Amino acid sequence: MSDRVIADYAAAAEVLTARYCDLEPDDLYAGVARFFPPPPAQVLDIGAGPGRDAGWLTAKGHDVTAVEPVAAFRVAGQARFGAGIIWIDDILPDLPTVRARGRAFDLILVSGVWHHLADAAQSRAMRTLSGLLACDGRIILSLRHGPGVPSRPVHRCDPDRTSLHAETQGLDRVHRAEVPSIGQANIAAGIRWAWLVFERAGP
Repeated sequence: MSDRVIADYAAAAEVLTARYCDLEPDDLYAGVARFFPPPPAQVLDIGAGPGRDAGWLTAKGHDVTAVEPVAAFRVAGQARFGAGIIWIDDILPDLPTVRARGRAFDLILVSGVWHHLADAAQSRAMRTLSGLLACDGRIILSLRHGPGVPSRPVHRCDPDRTSLHAETQGLDRVHRAEVPSIGQANIAAGIRWAWLVFERAGP
């Protein structure tokens, strides 16, 4: 994610916090709910925004680490959800701060983030995610199809290309689905999403 994109998110943080938190995670993740591990699990929420999903997962009994490079979102999330979430200022594709902690995660959630990475960065990011995944862990990843805000340009996200990046890291794709948006602004813009789930390939 570029400095320009982060700055634009920061400038719009108040409006976007309200918009993001209007969406119900139960609705957003209905199609991939069966791939979430039972609690308590170690969960890494990348691009956590103001903590909507991190708070939802914490309430279910998971131990959540929320990664968010926009300070205003981290502040909003900490105010809304208290001390139950570990917040980290870090960024894909390399997540150096997260990797330095030496933890492995049962679930890595990457929702609404991948389109901010160019293809070469997507490949690097998949390598990073694979290195953070526990032996029986899963990655749940959403890919945006449709236009972006001019000040936050989006890159092409191809499910097959993304799956190839995962395969080269020893991951199997166990789910793929194409779904419409549930947010009104994205619906009006004709934005759709592909949901992918990966897990470590067997021996």
